[in-house]
Amino acid sequence: MDGRRRWALGLAAIAVVAAFSYYLLYAPRECTLRAESEHFRFYFDGFSLDGLQPIIDSLEENFDRIVADLGVGSMPVVRVKVWVSKAGFYREMERLLGVRYPGADGYVYGSGEFHVMFVDDVAVKAVHEFAHVVCLKLNPTFGNNPRWLWEAVALYEAGQLIYPDRLGYIVDGDYPSMEELDSPYGTQGNRIYSVGYTLAEYIVDVWGMGSLRDLVRTNGDLESVLGVGAREFELGWHAWVEDKYLS
Repeated sequence: MDGRRRWALGLAAIAVVAAFSYYLLYAPRECTLRAESEHFRFYFDGFSLDGLQPIIDSLEENFDRIVADLGVGSMPVVRVKVWVSKAGFYREMERLLGVRYPGADGYVYGSGEFHVMFVDDVAVKAVHEFAHVVCLKLNPTFGNNPRWLWEAVALYEAGQLIYPDRLGYIVDGDYPSMEELDSPYGTQGNRIYSVGYTLAEYIVDVWGMGSLRDLVRTNGDLESVLGVGAREFELGWHAWVEDKYLS
């Protein structure tokens, strides 16, 4: 085979792979029931079921702990929809929520269903979204209300710690305010994903898990649950982070 023919065949192979990859990511497909476990039903739009098993294992392994942490007596069987197709994921998001959030890779739909993109850390993302679902079972009005606590609890329960010494603005003492962390998705409030774990960890360490639950129940009423105002809470968190992670 001459070099020109090999070159042409190579280009054709690359084109086929690119087209298939594009199809996987962008062609919308139906998300159908593919597997069930004790506490979950799994819907998937992919071809191979191999990728579902780590998600199943991660959710079942964390189920009892999260339900106990948040003080929820029982949960209905939760529907988990896993999307390979970005087009399918965002199309369904818009259909259910009435809006698309560019860059989002997970969202909840009530207290019995959540959706995740099939990304590298999808097993962890699924635990994060499940924590949101459990919070809604505890308090149906809690979704993004307040947003900082909504995300902090899910990040904490999913173990999504970003060490503060890796965040330049924290090292420099430029902590985000509670107002900033409560900003809508896609604005400056996205820093909640970097610091939310330590916010919840601070609450649990100083006041206990029961207080974190009570904050969920009261939509983040710091005064009634912790006995501190927003500014006092912020300053206490700063000092706690510096003592635990930066000293």
